[in-house]
Amino acid sequence: MTSQTSDDGLYAVEATPEQLNELLALADEIDSDELARHALSMGLTPPLAGVEYWEMVLTYPENDDDPNAVQLAWLGPDPHDQGDAQ
Repeated sequence: MTSQTSDDGLYAVEATPEQLNELLALADEIDSDELARHALSMGLTPPLAGVEYWEMVLTYPENDDDPNAVQLAWLGPDPHDQGDAQ
């Protein structure tokens, strides 16, 4: 996974293998908000400065034959969202 955004606001988590293993182990125990806060407490940073709210989610490849292919991603703002159009 690269650090670039996809069309759905997902950004790769850039971390050491040890940090990723810790986060993956916690992913089944805590929600995505808590997981993001835990990542921040570990010194990891979301990819976009100035964005106040992030979640951390599991991503699955289209071909899910390999269970080790599950990765973590920051879930941030939708890059196509232009805000409230009121």
